[in-house]
Amino acid sequence: MGRRMFVAHQSNLSAWADRLTHARMVSAPVLLAAAMLDAPRVFVVVAACGFLSDALDGPLARAAHSASPRGAALDSRADVALCVAMLIGLAILLPAPFRAERVTLVVVVSAYVVPIAVGWLKFRTLTAYHTILARVSLVVLPLSVVLWLAWQTAWPVHAAAALLTLSAVEELAITLMLPAPRHDVPHLFSSAIHASPSRPEP
Repeated sequence: MGRRMFVAHQSNLSAWADRLTHARMVSAPVLLAAAMLDAPRVFVVVAACGFLSDALDGPLARAAHSASPRGAALDSRADVALCVAMLIGLAILLPAPFRAERVTLVVVVSAYVVPIAVGWLKFRTLTAYHTILARVSLVVLPLSVVLWLAWQTAWPVHAAAALLTLSAVEELAITLMLPAPRHDVPHLFSSAIHASPSRPEP
């Protein structure tokens, strides 16, 4: 009985982790719609829920011992979709400040897109390294945007863009070093880079 309850509990946690990741993916077009409909309150609530789901789905999956390459790839797609949608949505809602920082915006979007594109070209699959720098960047970027808009000073966004660029360079280096796709590589010097590659799930 105890074993059955434990398995059921793990299955429930795994299901919730998947739901949170899928909800974050769905939140990206909702963010864009809220921006185009000029609904800033809806935009803020959806963005906050999206980033909260990002903080919860990984720990839930690990607690359920259900972390997998497929889940890692889906999580990365959802992260990128949410962040890009948030930036585009903010540019729609607040065109003047974003026009002044358009170069920074291009740097941020490129830092997300380029490592994924290079990984796809090499491995024909989406990479999902979940490096420490990438995880920190996902927290720092939205906070920096809030500070920028609240204080009317752009240095927090510039700092976040620099951190995100460093994360992108690290992911590019990992992609170039890996002979085959591998998920969950915490940093450039991780032993996972030199370990036997795992076969990606279809």
